[in-house]
Amino acid sequence: MVKFLHRLLVYGLGFGVVYWLFAHWFNFDKLYAHLPTTHQGEAGAQFGPPVPRRAVSNTAADEISGLVAAQGRRAALWGHNDSGDIPRLFLIGEDGADLGTYTFPATARDWEDMAACWIDSTYYLFLGDIGDNDSLYEIKYIYRVPEPDLAGAGPGQRAVIGPIDTLRFRYPDGNRDAETLLADPISRNIYVVSKRERNVHLYVLAYPQDWQGISTAQLIGELPFNTLTSGDISANGQEILLKNYQQVYYWQRRAGETVEGTLRRPPLLLPYQEERRGEALAFDRAGTGYYTLGEDVKKYRATLFFYPRKPE
Repeated sequence: MVKFLHRLLVYGLGFGVVYWLFAHWFNFDKLYAHLPTTHQGEAGAQFGPPVPRRAVSNTAADEISGLVAAQGRRAALWGHNDSGDIPRLFLIGEDGADLGTYTFPATARDWEDMAACWIDSTYYLFLGDIGDNDSLYEIKYIYRVPEPDLAGAGPGQRAVIGPIDTLRFRYPDGNRDAETLLADPISRNIYVVSKRERNVHLYVLAYPQDWQGISTAQLIGELPFNTLTSGDISANGQEILLKNYQQVYYWQRRAGETVEGTLRRPPLLLPYQEERRGEALAFDRAGTGYYTLGEDVKKYRATLFFYPRKPE
């Protein structure tokens, strides 16, 4: 009995010391200081539970990591695959239907997210070749292409689109892996959020961007999140979403507030049903809700989920 109590005391103290060191090293209090403690809130109450659409019917679109709303076609989304694919975009109906595949002359080292916004009278799609799992590449790429005419969109449609512009940039603090790209329709700034730090880094490429040379993104600061995989800004610029594999975070932008100013405030948590390798996220065109989409895993086909905004 004495030996048992002695071992219990030793192991208990040992576990306590290890846990204290672990928590102290990772500074959990700092990491989660600004995170909400509940899934409910003003914004959370505005959006309903997920409504499953159908599985994505285009079998080539099997590893979607970026998603934005299409403007030239009602109830449609643009998406692209993760690393290992060719430079192409898939047009996906809200019911998962194949509405076409569009390629353009670029490279696809590790596309991780996409964004979109109006600049004057043109609706641009931005493709972020910003993934870098092993932090090997100094120069990252963002491609900009006008949304093509979608009058002929439909099953089996194939087209080449362009012209494209290429934004080449580096980070001021070393190579980074990132999976979140944001385009602000108000300031026209482009934002990149890193993935792998305990507190992710927020960078900006301010408008007007240099589409000819090589830019250095400005480090704005840190955000108390990790493993962020996607984000989106609503078409009117008033709402911002970020997500990781477990949560969707929401901000309502205040009048005159910058994106970085908004993201410095605590977010609210929105409804989210965890998906298999769920990375992609986007508002719908009309602002009536948001979509999420995972990846194909073995025999499981990725299914679009829609979270509708509740009527006021």
